[in-house]
Amino acid sequence: MPLPKIDELILNVSLYDQIGLDADDRTALLELRQRNFQLDCFCVKCKKETVYKTSRTGGGGGAGLPVPPADWMFRDGKFGVTLGSGLR
Repeated sequence: MPLPKIDELILNVSLYDQIGLDADDRTALLELRQRNFQLDCFCVKCKKETVYKTSRTGGGGGAGLPVPPADWMFRDGKFGVTLGSGLR
């Protein structure tokens, strides 16, 4: 399966589906891993349409760290994205 759009990936793709990546997927993958985004979808808890936004914390500036290899985002690995509605 090719890399789907972010909302499709988060809302509809099974946890264990394999996704093939190619060089054209770099921008989308970078957005998923590092940029903030939001999803408009139904909340099963409050039973309403809800806006979910990413929650990210800033890291250090990276000074003194080695430059990662060009294919770093295509290597095996995992990362987390936290989405919240601000409702509790």
